[in-house]
Amino acid sequence: MLGLWFREYYGMLYSENRQFVFVAVPKTGTSTIEAQLRRIDSDLQHNRVRDAEGLWVELQTHATSAQIRATMGARAASFTFVAFLRDPRDVVVSKYYFYRSGRAARKQ
Repeated sequence: MLGLWFREYYGMLYSENRQFVFVAVPKTGTSTIEAQLRRIDSDLQHNRVRDAEGLWVELQTHATSAQIRATMGARAASFTFVAFLRDPRDVVVSKYYFYRSGRAARKQ
């Protein structure tokens, strides 16, 4: 079952009801976290938020917290923003193995 979680990548997740935004930071295990969040709440919106007027706005997969907050305007104050960070050395090692033998290597 774990393998099925990684087939679709969501990026930033937004919950109007739970009032949170999950900011996807590359190479920090976000695919696993996103898959679990989607299992808990299938109504999560991915890569889009409501702006200050309440209209849906599409955002890039790895939009920053600042970009998301700017898009949401004053509405952002009532939301909790969540992101996971990783030790920079661990990120370098992870990227090395990813590019050496991961999806990036298979595309060549």
